[in-house]
Amino acid sequence: MWPTSTGTRTLRGAEATLFAASIVVMLDSLDERLSDDDDDSQDEDDRHSPTADMQLGIAVFDSLTIPQRVAMLHHVSKHLLTDSAPANDDTSAVDDATVAAIFSEIQDQVIIEIDLHLEEDSAVEFDEPFLGPSRLDAAHWRILVLAAFDQIYPNTDDEDDFKGPATAHDTAVETWEAVIDLLASAILWDRDFELSDGFLDEDPVSARLRKRLLGIHEDYFTEPPLDPTTSQTRVLLAQARSIASRRPR
Repeated sequence: MWPTSTGTRTLRGAEATLFAASIVVMLDSLDERLSDDDDDSQDEDDRHSPTADMQLGIAVFDSLTIPQRVAMLHHVSKHLLTDSAPANDDTSAVDDATVAAIFSEIQDQVIIEIDLHLEEDSAVEFDEPFLGPSRLDAAHWRILVLAAFDQIYPNTDDEDDFKGPATAHDTAVETWEAVIDLLASAILWDRDFELSDGFLDEDPVSARLRKRLLGIHEDYFTEPPLDPTTSQTRVLLAQARSIASRRPR
């Protein structure tokens, strides 16, 4: 269980399916990187440092080493995809950044799908063979996102409510970004983790006062990420993948 913006809860149904699918993709990428690093002669600290192709646009998460990312994905999986008691009453910046990174991965997958979708339409228009995935597979992530959105934000008769895409084959990137942001907001209280650099560079007295004014707990920005050894990382990765594969139904 996890202290989300909609209460302390475990993700269920389509929301859990989408969240778990993103975690599996991220773990697969980290697993591949770990395997590559095993054959590398660099120092361990250098080998496990993230590279430019592993950035998700979430600064706090992007700054983590590969083992730290695995450990945080395991931590989030355990508490959002199982009924394990919350680790703490409050989340930390690295906790929230990990959740945000999971949704950033979802957004990246949707954008890739849309690009493939448009490429397929272009190939059909010019009577060229398209060798990509089937039409259904090409909408896989959008189907997951739309199902989760319908679960968390069911349609109402209020004309002012955001309705989201009409179908999973919608190619308006901005619409999908808005949907994914709303899904993230059903878990995240806010985006305070984006302020980390400013608070860490500020003098302690001013930072403490500003945190109180904003309702941010004292250790939010300074609580360190989990930092396993290489052998521990392998165990956590396998456990996290197992949790994601048997997510709550």
